Amino acid sequence: MKIFASLVAFTSLFVVFHADAATGSSTLTNSSTVVSACSISVNEAIQFGAVNTLNETSKTAQGAVGINCTKGSYALSVNYGLSSSIGNTSNLKSQTSCPNGSCFTYNTYDYYCARSMSGPKGKIPYTLYTNSALTTEANQKRSTEYYGTNGDTTTSCSTPTTSFGTVLFTQKGVISVPVYARMNATKATAAGSYMDTLTFTVSF
Repeated sequence: MKIFASLVAFTSLFVVFHADAATGSSTLTNSSTVVSACSISVNEAIQFGAVNTLNETSKTAQGAVGINCTKGSYALSVNYGLSSSIGNTSNLKSQTSCPNGSCFTYNTYDYYCARSMSGPKGKIPYTLYTNSALTTEANQKRSTEYYGTNGDTTTSCSTPTTSFGTVLFTQKGVISVPVYARMNATKATAAGSYMDTLTFTVSF
């Protein structure tokens, strides 16, 4: 009897122990959002150096901007500097419009903006390129219109920007983007210091 009772008691305790060991579970979700971010700086300024217009009128130089972004593809653009002006024009057309039965004539044309460095006695034009062979200009054709003969026009080169390509980031680190340039002085260019300021923008 005692032995049996002891076994029964032991068995009862064993069952209770299993009941206490029951478990429940739940899940915890971890999350984070990686945002696009970029920084841009000047790695190397464009320096044409000294030019003797008696012997040379064209000179090339190279600068660079440094860009650091999160992984992805980003568009780079550049403005036309502080001394831009209307460059080559083409495709001049005369148009007639008759809103509300009253007709008037206006003209349209395509144009390119020209960058230049300003000095004490004038300007020196220069061109930006995206390749070392200097065959791909960082410029963009634009269109404008002017009315009648009074010269009113919507043409502007002060605020627009033009594409300077796409920068692809696949790993951490700063990418240096080269900027190629060629200036075109003339023998009539006065002596002095000439300069311009460009603004590069990375969109993200």
